[in-house]
Amino acid sequence: MKIIKALMIVFAVFLLNSQTISAESKSLRMFQDVNNFNYQKFDDSDFWEERRRSVEDFNRRAEELGREWKRQQEAKRRAQIEAQKREEDRKRQEEENKRRAEQEKIDRFNALIAEGDKYYNAKDYLNAATSYAEAKVINSSKIDHYCSELIKNGDNLTNQQNYSAATDYYKKALIMNLNNNDAYTKLWDNYSNKTENYNDAIAFYQQMVAIIPKDNYSYFRLGWLYDATRAYDSAIKSYKTAIDLSPKDKFIHRNLAYTYFKKDDYDNALKYFESALKIDSKDAEIKSCIAATSGIKLLVEADNLNENEASKKYKEALKKFDQAIKLNNESDSFLYFQIYLSRGICNEQLKNYEAALKDYEVYLQEYPNDQDIIAEKQNIEAIINKK
Repeated sequence: MKIIKALMIVFAVFLLNSQTISAESKSLRMFQDVNNFNYQKFDDSDFWEERRRSVEDFNRRAEELGREWKRQQEAKRRAQIEAQKREEDRKRQEEENKRRAEQEKIDRFNALIAEGDKYYNAKDYLNAATSYAEAKVINSSKIDHYCSELIKNGDNLTNQQNYSAATDYYKKALIMNLNNNDAYTKLWDNYSNKTENYNDAIAFYQQMVAIIPKDNYSYFRLGWLYDATRAYDSAIKSYKTAIDLSPKDKFIHRNLAYTYFKKDDYDNALKYFESALKIDSKDAEIKSCIAATSGIKLLVEADNLNENEASKKYKEALKKFDQAIKLNNESDSFLYFQIYLSRGICNEQLKNYEAALKDYEVYLQEYPNDQDIIAEKQNIEAIINKK
């Protein structure tokens, strides 16, 4: 029994080993088959040639792409360089254009100044002002500087009492800049108070109203100058133009009344004194002028009347003169001395000799060489001495 079991065990081991050897042999044969297949596949010369050509095509395409990329980069770089060059050229041209434009402005400015100076020296102030005004558009600050220097020179000459030379500087400053109020004021002060060169002033302001037709102040100045030279009709015309331009300026109305008064046109004098008073109802001097003019008008009317009627006029006139003096007894007022003269005449006609003498004395303080009044004063003194 033991022998049988031992034989069975040996037989089982044999079977197991046989199966194992068979499986290993089968696996070895499969490995050898696969290996033989791989060897045959990769050892195929067509395969390797195809692979080589594929790799070469790939490399060629890669090189072409690389070269194309380089060409694009080079083109971009050149485009950038060209664009930069064009921008630099544009900037250079722009700077050159600016420089040329600036130089043209400078040349044009200098030419206009020279042209203006030429007209000014020829006393053609209208064309001079036109040239200077065009230059001011180009460089207003330089014109302002020129004007400041001209006024400064004028001030220095005024301080040296060289008023005629100073006037020319102020005049040029005004023509160079018509809005320069400093030049305008100083020029007028020199003309009216210092040089008293009225003919030159009239010629200048005639051109000023041609340059600025609506300049009421120049018409006012022109009226004053005509009045000062006793060209009363021209003065009246200028003042009326000034009133048209500036109807609310009481001084123009007042000065026009003064001119009519000097022409012995007392009705028109009263008309414009009263229009001035409507503008400023508190002006004591104008009120005084109205009273004085009314008195003088009565005085003139008395000349054509008989003694009794004339006496009434003299008494009415005397009241007007007293009223005028009470309203404004300032010696620098327009009719101050005329009032005392007229009141002296009334007092003399009414035989108030001592009052007349005092009035004449006041008048002679301003007009000491009036021989007619000196003679009247001597007659009155003789009458008083006889009493």
